[in-house]
Amino acid sequence: MRSELELKQRVRDELEAEPSLHPAHMHVFADDGTITLQGTVTNYAQRVTAEALAHRVREVRSVKNTLDVVLPVASRRSDAEITDAVTRVLQWNASVPRDKIHVRVVDGWVQLSGMVEWQYQRAAAEAAVQPVIGVRGVSNFIAVRPRTPVGEVRERIAAALQRRADLATRDARAVDVETEGSVVTLRGKVHCWSDRALIEAAAWGTPGVAKVEDELEVVSEEPELAL
Repeated sequence: MRSELELKQRVRDELEAEPSLHPAHMHVFADDGTITLQGTVTNYAQRVTAEALAHRVREVRSVKNTLDVVLPVASRRSDAEITDAVTRVLQWNASVPRDKIHVRVVDGWVQLSGMVEWQYQRAAAEAAVQPVIGVRGVSNFIAVRPRTPVGEVRERIAAALQRRADLATRDARAVDVETEGSVVTLRGKVHCWSDRALIEAAAWGTPGVAKVEDELEVVSEEPELAL
């Protein structure tokens, strides 16, 4: 396990390598594998990108994102303008079902609601909104409608995990899948954040899953690579 100083520097290096970010106004703290991001960014997409990059660094177990979005004057828009822009963006996104998503904007914060049949549609709606000018934050209240009988959910997830060649011999065997109605809980240990994301995606890709509680723990047990 790297020292907190080393892990902190690795995250800073990752942020500084991303041309869309301005990390001079970001502060990184590390504590027992948990990274805390503080400071300011100039748009919401930067906030999302910074968190994703921190998650990507090896041995990062969790990320607390407290970055504040401070919009420059040229990027400020009224709630009505943002509502109109977000509505248009969603209407032109092929992954988002038309007339299924409701938009409300309060002080630059976008609230999405409605119901879709798949998690990828829910995620696509949120991703489409993030880069819209004037957006300070996004709350995704879109629900996923169950489509599969409850009894089939666990079997479908197990089969999906076994089809993943990169997980079948390693992390998939250590994952415990529990179902309660259309809610899936994942527990166990994985070796890196990307494996955790793959397993969660397999769960979300199962028809009938309306919510995934990801309690997987990232524990790096791989030897250091020689540089």
